[in-house]
Amino acid sequence: MYEIFLPERILFGDDSIQRYAQSDFESVLIISDKTSEKEREFIEKIQELFDTKTPKTEKIFNNDFCGLYSDTIKYISENEVDRIVAAGSARLIDTAMMISYQSGVGFAAVPFFSSCAMTDFEEADYKTYRKSPKEVIIEPRLVMYVDSGTVAYDAMSCFAYALDSVISSENDVIDSLALSSAAEILNNLVGAYRGNFKALQKLQYAMYCAVLAHRNTVSLGSSVLDGVTSFFGQLGVSKQTSAAICIAEIADYSRCDSFGELARQAGLYRPDEDISFSVDRLIERIRKVQAAVNIPRCIGSVCSERELYSAFRENSHLPSELLDLCYHGSFKFMKL
Repeated sequence: MYEIFLPERILFGDDSIQRYAQSDFESVLIISDKTSEKEREFIEKIQELFDTKTPKTEKIFNNDFCGLYSDTIKYISENEVDRIVAAGSARLIDTAMMISYQSGVGFAAVPFFSSCAMTDFEEADYKTYRKSPKEVIIEPRLVMYVDSGTVAYDAMSCFAYALDSVISSENDVIDSLALSSAAEILNNLVGAYRGNFKALQKLQYAMYCAVLAHRNTVSLGSSVLDGVTSFFGQLGVSKQTSAAICIAEIADYSRCDSFGELARQAGLYRPDEDISFSVDRLIERIRKVQAAVNIPRCIGSVCSERELYSAFRENSHLPSELLDLCYHGSFKFMKL
């Protein structure tokens, strides 16, 4: 038997937050890691929308996640809260998920862009506390607050989550969702990085679908992506960053039949040729997209702990050749 865990509601469109604010809650706590003036103004507007119907609303701003976690847990322990509304970065959504897991209070996710960073906390790792939000609000206007670096790393890490689901999924529904979202991300990332608003909107929706597929992948805790990102987490590189950097090498290492369908959906399939050529072309496209959005080709460019890397590598169950390619990089650019 296979279960799929979904939010109770997913709201899309320019008025999605306004519609959600009309829900019947007695008490709402809004948390955010956004601290710039424009971002705070937007969070203030969210509170104003809730104030029109909800008797009690409160907000907590803090871009220090340990402080945000402590402040939120303290508030929940002292007050009745019907819903936590988390509006901010992927790391914030993970923090809200962890708080919800510990407290039992449902949360709504309002991601400014990505809604997953695969954060491992001291209290629990991601595969333990992961759960679907009660509601997800995808607001297109929020992409205007995101810089190009966030677009690149958030989107490419979500592509990695989708590809991980394609490799690991045992369910046709999740496999189809992962394939379509991966193709959309691959086809729109460069345009979004360059500021095309339509590409940003398509990317925003595709990224949430990728996260949804990833959360419903049974073997999440034992996949190659999880192993590689957890390994480099020991060197101080976030799992989200290492996923964005290493995905081309992981794809090359983990070639599977489903990659041929992904190549077709991404417009890389050519009739009357062996499917392996389409897969080669897909991996080439991944590398070219990474280069176009200034994502480095190796972990070594963001982490200089070579001696520590070598020590960990000797004691890892992961293939040494894969780790070396991820850390040192490869120069595979094929002309097909």
